[in-house]
Amino acid sequence: SYGTRFCVAVGIKERERRRKLKKSLLSSREVVWPRLGVGKSHFGKRHDNNQKEPSVAQPSNSLRKEENPIVVAKGTRTKNMSGRRAGRQPHRGGRGGQGGRGRGNRDGGRFGGRGGGGGRSRPDHSGLKSVVTNIVPAQIGANFSFYLYTGDCKDKNDKSIEGRGRRADLFRKGVWDNLLKDMPAAQKDVIQRAAFFAGSFFFSGRPIPGLEQENLPQLVVDGSETAGDTLTLVRVQKFAAPDCLQPPLPPTQQGEIVVETNRCSTCLATFQNEQALMQHCKQTGHELVYPAKNSLEPAKTDVFLAYLNTALQRALGERCKKWGNEYIDEDRAIQGKDRNGRDLGIKVFEAYSCKFGVMRNTTTAGPKAKLILTVDLRAKVMRTVTVLDMLNRIQETDQQWSSANQNRARRQWIGERVMYTRERKGYTVVGLDFDNSPRSLPVPQQNVSHEEYFKKKGIMLEYPDHVPMVVVLGRQDREIYLPAELVTGTELETNIKEQLPMIASFKPEVRSTAIDQVRKFLMPGGQGKKKTGALLPALGVQLENSRMTVAAKVMSVPSLITAGVAIPERFSENWAPQIGKSKFSIHPNQANQLKGILFYNGMISKNSAIEVYSLISKYVNSYQSSYRLSEKPFALLDAGKTDREHIAQVQRYFATSQDANVFVLDFVKPKNAADGAYPVVKQMLGKGGYVSQFVSFKTYPHDKPRDERKSDMILRGVARQILQKSGVMLWWAKIPRSLPLPVAFVGVDVYHCPPSYDQEKRKRVRKPSVAAIVVHLVRDANPDSRRIEIFSQTFKQEGGQEFELEAAYRETLSTALKTFNCRPASCVCWRDGIVDGVRYNDEIRGLRAGLAATVGQAQSPVEIAYITCQKRIDNKFFLQNGGSAPPGTQVAAIQGIDPGQMFYLNGRAPPYSTSKPVRFNVIKRDKSLMKVPVSELTWGQMHVYPNWTGSIKVPNVCQMAHKLAELAGNMSDSGDSIEHRRYANKVHFL
Repeated sequence: SYGTRFCVAVGIKERERRRKLKKSLLSSREVVWPRLGVGKSHFGKRHDNNQKEPSVAQPSNSLRKEENPIVVAKGTRTKNMSGRRAGRQPHRGGRGGQGGRGRGNRDGGRFGGRGGGGGRSRPDHSGLKSVVTNIVPAQIGANFSFYLYTGDCKDKNDKSIEGRGRRADLFRKGVWDNLLKDMPAAQKDVIQRAAFFAGSFFFSGRPIPGLEQENLPQLVVDGSETAGDTLTLVRVQKFAAPDCLQPPLPPTQQGEIVVETNRCSTCLATFQNEQALMQHCKQTGHELVYPAKNSLEPAKTDVFLAYLNTALQRALGERCKKWGNEYIDEDRAIQGKDRNGRDLGIKVFEAYSCKFGVMRNTTTAGPKAKLILTVDLRAKVMRTVTVLDMLNRIQETDQQWSSANQNRARRQWIGERVMYTRERKGYTVVGLDFDNSPRSLPVPQQNVSHEEYFKKKGIMLEYPDHVPMVVVLGRQDREIYLPAELVTGTELETNIKEQLPMIASFKPEVRSTAIDQVRKFLMPGGQGKKKTGALLPALGVQLENSRMTVAAKVMSVPSLITAGVAIPERFSENWAPQIGKSKFSIHPNQANQLKGILFYNGMISKNSAIEVYSLISKYVNSYQSSYRLSEKPFALLDAGKTDREHIAQVQRYFATSQDANVFVLDFVKPKNAADGAYPVVKQMLGKGGYVSQFVSFKTYPHDKPRDERKSDMILRGVARQILQKSGVMLWWAKIPRSLPLPVAFVGVDVYHCPPSYDQEKRKRVRKPSVAAIVVHLVRDANPDSRRIEIFSQTFKQEGGQEFELEAAYRETLSTALKTFNCRPASCVCWRDGIVDGVRYNDEIRGLRAGLAATVGQAQSPVEIAYITCQKRIDNKFFLQNGGSAPPGTQVAAIQGIDPGQMFYLNGRAPPYSTSKPVRFNVIKRDKSLMKVPVSELTWGQMHVYPNWTGSIKVPNVCQMAHKLAELAGNMSDSGDSIEHRRYANKVHFL
């Protein structure tokens, strides 16, 4: 129509006019810049054919009304624009829209923000009734059985051998090389494929000739060829499936027996039908799988699952390569690239994580329990840049290295974790041998060079004459020499880490394909070209053709409130724009004035640091809350360009300054991926009880922002963190009315610091573990106070120790409630990272003791609920159409347990990955809390974590405990110097 042509013509002319205006900025003294947004005048509006077409030189009245010129003069700053943005085109903000994604910055933006609707619109899943899992049910054969052989390994001093590798060598030599050395190869192949070493014993799906119980104990390795190490097989046990898994036998007449019609008893062949099996037995003389002559002892569930999971690893290993506890298909590697298609120097592998388990059968028919296989897909990342490539950046590796470059290389690599790419094993570098190359260095006790050694293993070295050899720690701290071209570093650069969620995440359809692929691996015909049958069906385990479907529902978004105003539900995935509009309306004279102490890296100019500080101060004070940040830095200090200078400057300042109401801002720009000064500075500030906020100019250069909206988004987030660290509640969620108030929410987590290399001891040393307990008191369901009541404390433990926290609970709870001067009516504790069935009672006893020490003996005890959170689980949930289950998806009774005792919750559903649920197990709940909807309470508390304007995976106090434990665990004293009492009512660890 004419109206459409008219709109297009005006749009083209208007854009051309604006382009010329923009170009003239560089040459004219003063330019009138019309505001953007004139599309409202013409685009999408019908025009009468008789209406006079306005020209560009004479815009219509509607266009004139929309124009609100901004005057830009040379040598001056634009209004509302900082110096770092002077002379640039102002942003128009986001367009937003009802239910649209929005295009402005996350926090509203300095120049208009998202606009109208903003935010991602979540599809309506209120009618969701069920979800598909990544669980594949399995069936046990009617005549299933397996063997367990127990051995005794001794050294020449008659002491038990603990090393698994030495035990495995004795098992191989004793059984295959000695006991069965004369057995025909085909028969021996069958037994070897069905036998699985497991430490001090081994499983077998077939009986091993010569190891019947009447022939035991039997010495199979006498020590004459193994430096005195011996192996004696002492016992054999034949088990049936556990009672809870044994299927009911079909009715039979007198004299009839039940045989399995899909597998052979003599070999490991499997068949689709009975006719094929009978034909096989007729041609080969093999036998069917008959019932045992005598009744078999049912295996315990843990022994049965250990056998099946060991067999599962063998089955996957026949088709895939092992990497840690997972298995990868090397042909399906993905080359990591950024959004512009540039190679990032990494490969991403799809790693299959599979595990058999047992779940209760909720139906009346069949056995009491069901055998299930959980299949998950994980990402394994390997660098393609080798250590040799990295060393070449220092000096050419085929030349004689100078002493200075050798020392530089050693400083860079000694103590670092690296990976031997051929076997995908991790090691710690303890040295670099610049005197030898793979061709010149002999292998100890083998009289061959390393080049020849790797050639025999089928690995042709490309640079056999290049130095150095990489020295790493192997088993029992023995040194191993590896060619630098076969070794890669495991630490990734910061820019790669930032892009990993987009590169190394798998969407639901990819995971579904992987589950189907694994099922094919483990079913008849899927074990590879060299194998004649699938291993698991040959052992009596058959996977079903479909995945399990379970009941589910999507919980409604909890009521969220900021500054007394409810947050609209359409912002449930990101309410930062609404938080940015919050006004607490506290007069500046009544607010606490924070003195900003600013440290800035020497690579950041002083003026830029002040400018960024001023923006942060502006955003903090815009909330009109009970805390305000000084508009100018109270103290401005250049922290130098190195970690040593940074630490020294902080130490010097606080050695002489004892100012109150101080908030420390630290603008850092580390040279490496990790900031070495961060834990040291945090430790110093923690000792003095100072609250601080670090802003990384390496992650994003705020002094020279590429995208001003992104910079604004980050700095507004920094402003929120400053307020929340100081103790301001910017938003909160309503809690169920049935929960007695006041309530103490308790979060507990233990951080295990990774082992590090000790150059003096020349081995990896584990640092102490750190337990963190956070107590958050809520007095009212609709708090009028804008101040959080919180107390946190850390406790140092032995490395790897997860439990024995009874005393820690008692001390933290009693101290916290005395600080609050409040007796709670109830207490809900979320414990993160704990495994099922271990030492719950000790922690519950400590929880009660801490509450009782505060309220006194005359008072009635505080009612408690104790809930464990397990994040590292393999369960995934999918919609029936293949998509990922949305946030708030609750799945209960998947293990056949009362939904009030165990449930799963999806906290988040990122668009580039598959949502990862958390399993919550209600271990203890007192009588008066039985009416409290624990899942609803947990879901609500997943929305109030101060560091994220969206739902998270675990409740607020649980995530805060994790952050505090990690912060303290990376300090040199493991958090012993933190003044916890001075940090009362402050969230200093965000």
